[in-house]
Amino acid sequence: MDATKIFTVLCAFLLIICLTLAITTLTVMRNAVSESALWEGRVSELVSDLDGCLEEIRAERDQAVLAPIEPEDDIEPTKGGFYLRAVEDRLGVFGESGYFMHWTRISIDTLPPSERARLAEGVYAESWEDLLVLLQDYES
Repeated sequence: MDATKIFTVLCAFLLIICLTLAITTLTVMRNAVSESALWEGRVSELVSDLDGCLEEIRAERDQAVLAPIEPEDDIEPTKGGFYLRAVEDRLGVFGESGYFMHWTRISIDTLPPSERARLAEGVYAESWEDLLVLLQDYES
């Protein structure tokens, strides 16, 4: 055989190998692009679900008591005091003037009826420390 024929056969063989690798690479890239589009769709669904959940959480958190709850007449509040009050099924912290400040994670369903009655009227704490002690008592 002539050297040019051997060289031509080698070039043809290399060309076939290069074409096979190129086709394989293009197939892998096409699959990656279609898979990334699928993942992008899934991610956008998750983001929209998460946005809905965040809006619900923000709406629940931003619900405020529209009118202040007036303190009882027989309780003499001092400046900077707090009230613990049962509102619906949770315990809320209210300022001295009766404005809502914070929801606690304490459910009043777990408390005895006498404590529920006290919390319906409002339990006064003179200072932040007293409030924390009351909260710890109700949590335990």
